[in-house]
Amino acid sequence: LGPAHHDNGAKAIPGVGADHSGTVDRFFSSIRVPASFLASTSFSQIFGIAINGDDTPVQRQLQILCLLCQGLAFILSMNVVFLSSSALVRSLSNNYDPYAESGYDFLFREFHFEFVCVQWSFQVSLFGFLLAVTAKILYAFELFDFQGENYDRNRL
Repeated sequence: LGPAHHDNGAKAIPGVGADHSGTVDRFFSSIRVPASFLASTSFSQIFGIAINGDDTPVQRQLQILCLLCQGLAFILSMNVVFLSSSALVRSLSNNYDPYAESGYDFLFREFHFEFVCVQWSFQVSLFGFLLAVTAKILYAFELFDFQGENYDRNRL
């Protein structure tokens, strides 16, 4: 059985669907934790970037790229944490129809803004973080310098 057929304990009502009110808690709670880790890691890495006057223009560009991507990852991860918390608080009102054909349909219908923004923000923050790590690796190991003294032409 695929994810759409996962039994979450909800009993289906013919023509209406099943009660997916627990989906709010599961989705928004489970995405807050990795977003918090991503935010804290990004925030700590922002202060570990020092732009030196001795760096080449490519090195400076990699450091600036790393700084911007870490900042993006931090801001969007915090956005995920705040929107997830907001959705969880809003779910306490029970001012929604919990019946839907699937959990995805329920979240998309009743928590559309939070659901879409949280997914987009988390994915973009993760991409920004990975781009920053890539820039840092390129900088640290000088993998960009094809003309420098550390480049071994015999390696090709």
